[in-house]
Amino acid sequence: MYIMTHLGRKISNIKIIYILFSMMGVIFSSCFKGNYPQLYSNIKKYTPNLSPNGKILVSSTNILDSYSFMNKGVEYKLGVNENNKILFISTKKNINGDLKVSMTYEELKKKKYLTIHEEKGWGYIVPLNGKWNAYLNNDVDSSKVVFFFQREADKKSKLK
Repeated sequence: MYIMTHLGRKISNIKIIYILFSMMGVIFSSCFKGNYPQLYSNIKKYTPNLSPNGKILVSSTNILDSYSFMNKGVEYKLGVNENNKILFISTKKNINGDLKVSMTYEELKKKKYLTIHEEKGWGYIVPLNGKWNAYLNNDVDSSKVVFFFQREADKKSKLK
């Protein structure tokens, strides 16, 4: 009788632990609107116990705390200000299914992304879909996309 009661408690404890872990997964995944963190959201919402892993240059004049973040197998680099607000998001993930890291500017132009801006001290920016930009770091004619990004400054500028 004791063995059955003891075994029953262990099974109940396992069920409780399973339910708690399931709930944590639902809560964690519901933090996202889409597949990535959002600009202006609080970093603690996504990574409550994570510390910055360095600094990241997000423009020619702005350096922020850097966080690496994985979601659904995709890595994001996040630039966060002193108030824990996300002001920069970058990824090497394909954008819109047909825009890929290592594409040349010529390939981007063939897809109708004709505008390019030089930001001295940082690189070249190709606005893509109103949200995302492509970053190119060399001479325009020989440059390739290094990563895709969103940043606070671009939401307020003509780079949209």
